Amino acid sequence: QLSFFYTCLASTPNFILLFADDLGFGDLGCYGHPSSLTPNLDRLAAGGLRFTEFYCTSPVCSPSRASLLTGRYQTRSGIYPGVLYPGSRGGLPLNETTIAEVLKPLGYATAAMGKWHLGVGANGKFLLTKQGFDQYLGIPYSHDMNLTCFPPDVKCFGLCDVGTVTAPLMHNEVIKQQPVDFINLERAYRDFTTSFIAASAKKKQPFFLYYPSHHMTTLEKTGVINNTLVFFTSDNGPELMRMSRGGNSGPLKRGKGHHV
Repeated sequence: QLSFFYTCLASTPNFILLFADDLGFGDLGCYGHPSSLTPNLDRLAAGGLRFTEFYCTSPVCSPSRASLLTGRYQTRSGIYPGVLYPGSRGGLPLNETTIAEVLKPLGYATAAMGKWHLGVGANGKFLLTKQGFDQYLGIPYSHDMNLTCFPPDVKCFGLCDVGTVTAPLMHNEVIKQQPVDFINLERAYRDFTTSFIAASAKKKQPFFLYYPSHHMTTLEKTGVINNTLVFFTSDNGPELMRMSRGGNSGPLKRGKGHHV
């Protein structure tokens, strides 16, 4: 594995950051779950480095995501202690430097798919396209949050009933679907991701992809797998307060919302 790492460093590596939501320490087969079927992630772990001691900076979504993307404790950006909601006025401050903003001047194509949860703001002020990402396809907050707060609904900043306006699927700064077609959402993400990787590979442009899924097959087909570093992690522990959502903390006592 180390020889592969140094090979990547010798050139300009691609980066894929797979960021799961509410994934427990014990949810994956490679971390000891007796029956959970996670063959793709288990294969990824077997062919790379698997960490057994690691820490999130926060037990809830927004602060943890702010810390990961900026490399700074969430208290410095003000995304603390709780999560952002569709009606929240704030978001990840634009003066914070994200991974994407570091890589873009180096010639990287940057894209993100999936959950953002770091604020929308009036007129999409805090969306990813304002934070260093060339392209975005996803839901700007949690799937179970229903209120929107960008045109034509700026009036909804905390004034509407949560649930009256359904969560949107956004392409860059434009609403593509509302409500979201969750049945075909993974397919939409897959198509968008494979297209991005293929286009970057064709142009021989290094890329950074922030995405909560795995598409090793596309990396192999485009011939860039040997020059791509793939990281998989979670924003926090499992949602144990709602038992129907499953989740396994493994050897740890508690889950999301609790400090160990």
